[in-house]
Amino acid sequence: MHLYETHLPVQSTEVSQQFYVDVVGLEFAYRDPTRDVVFLWIGSNRRSMLGLWGPSTTRGSDFRQCHFAIALSLPELLAAGRRLNDLRICTRNFAGEETVEPSVIGWMPSAQLYFRDPDDHSLEYIALLDDPPAPDFIGPLSIWQKRSGIRSSASKKIPVLGIEEIALEVKDIDRSVAFYQNVIGLSLDSRDTQEAWFRIGNQVLALFTRDRVGSGQHFAFLIPPQDAERARQTLVALGFPEETMQLSHGLSVYVRDPDGNKIELYGKRTAANESGSRED
Repeated sequence: MHLYETHLPVQSTEVSQQFYVDVVGLEFAYRDPTRDVVFLWIGSNRRSMLGLWGPSTTRGSDFRQCHFAIALSLPELLAAGRRLNDLRICTRNFAGEETVEPSVIGWMPSAQLYFRDPDDHSLEYIALLDDPPAPDFIGPLSIWQKRSGIRSSASKKIPVLGIEEIALEVKDIDRSVAFYQNVIGLSLDSRDTQEAWFRIGNQVLALFTRDRVGSGQHFAFLIPPQDAERARQTLVALGFPEETMQLSHGLSVYVRDPDGNKIELYGKRTAANESGSRED
């Protein structure tokens, strides 16, 4: 069971539609041709809907300030404050103080940020937390994490050892191979009709055609192979979609940064680290 829809009275459906699409990130669904009503999808799979009712409609004629909340993952919530501020939207915590840091309501527990739409309706971005509840706590997320000991072994920083590879998508594999060989002076390690690999010291440059089936354009951080599974679990716990690939030399875990750049965390097994593991 879940809440399917909620409705707001607005002064202008055109202004509110633009705000909720461009700022909040909802998807346009339908405008009623007989009434001043706009419907917007909240999230994917048509799971929830927001209705905007203009002043000439039954719901819109009785204007009142309302509040509703949209659930996000914690990484999305952490990025939302700066994004909204860049759009000149003021964000506040539970106490009404202007900030980009989410506050935590401990009994749920959940982290949230608050902001206002053009009609001064109160909106909330909320991320439910998997931590044990603490009914006496209301405060900043950073204090909650320290107080609750959230930084357990499952969420410690992943030890990045260096950059393993950079993978670029190219339109013409022959033209790009010729450029990197003849202009940049790299030595070609291997290639076929859809990909080419250059070895640069301990790093790799990969060129992929756009029709190649695989991980696409990205760059890869090298991490200890014993930390790859922990990286996967940590990212899933933080709300990122799970994406992995089991390679012959180890597990690759993929994640996208706030700008959509794809990052690979490659737990590559080598003779050196396997020898070290045996010595342990």
